Amino acid sequence: MSSRNDQEEKNQNAADNAENVRDSEEIQNEKTTVPKKKRWLRVGIGVGVGALVGFGYYYFVGCSSGGCPLTSNPAITTSYGALLGGIVASG
Repeated sequence: MSSRNDQEEKNQNAADNAENVRDSEEIQNEKTTVPKKKRWLRVGIGVGVGALVGFGYYYFVGCSSGGCPLTSNPAITTSYGALLGGIVASG
């Protein structure tokens, strides 16, 4: 009987250890996902702000003659601003 009790105790300890490992992995995953969400939010805000700045640059400073490849087209200027805003915000 003693060996059977010992075996049951070992099985229970193994199950407890597996549960503790699973719990610690879940906690670790929760810790790592929160900063990822914040980082993507920060990048998204940076892209939006960059796009607004890029369009503002086109509107207030842009080249009306069409000779300036970046500032004569609002789509290019806005895209360029969004790209730079995303890069700055991700840094």
